[in-house]
Amino acid sequence: MQSLADRAAHEIRNPLNGLALNLEVVRSRAARGAGDLASIGRFAESASGEMERAAELVQALLELARPLAAPVDLWSALRPMVVLHNAIAVAEASRGSSDGGNGDTAAVTLEPRGDAVFTVAADPMLSRLALAAALEAAAKARSPTHVSCSVEARDDGERGRDGRVVAMLRCAAPAPPLQDVVRDTIEGGDVVLEMTPDGMTLFFRAAGRD
Repeated sequence: MQSLADRAAHEIRNPLNGLALNLEVVRSRAARGAGDLASIGRFAESASGEMERAAELVQALLELARPLAAPVDLWSALRPMVVLHNAIAVAEASRGSSDGGNGDTAAVTLEPRGDAVFTVAADPMLSRLALAAALEAAAKARSPTHVSCSVEARDDGERGRDGRVVAMLRCAAPAPPLQDVVRDTIEGGDVVLEMTPDGMTLFFRAAGRD
């Protein structure tokens, strides 16, 4: 969690720098009376967009700083991590692009919540750590560029998992050492990890289920 916060804090500087640059252009042109309103407006719109990006990242960091309430709303617990990992993935892809691309194809995304709210009975800290460890492993192993996360209900009576809430992280399977990190994090808790060819699935006992 500290590593994620450190890396995300670095990426917050990018929209803040863009915000400051665009606002300085607006300020200087307005002070000189140079340029028409349309040309100044373009820089103001860019500043607004950078501010929205920075605000989203700061909000995600603040959400991670707050303790989760029990029972845990799994989608809400996962969302700020996805926001931060996505910003990191896009920035890293942009910096590493040899053809000058903007890195928009690299992404870590979370499917929309929809109408359902999935709460789980696992300890809040354990739930957060399990999600964080799994997402960190998935993000590091993404191939070629994308990690897609979702939260849903799934009944698997044959394995004794009736009414489980599922956090699915679809990506290339992580290297074995990363799998071990995830397993060590959730071992002994009320979370079950299942590896598949295209990623990881975390099974949580739904709140209110024995």
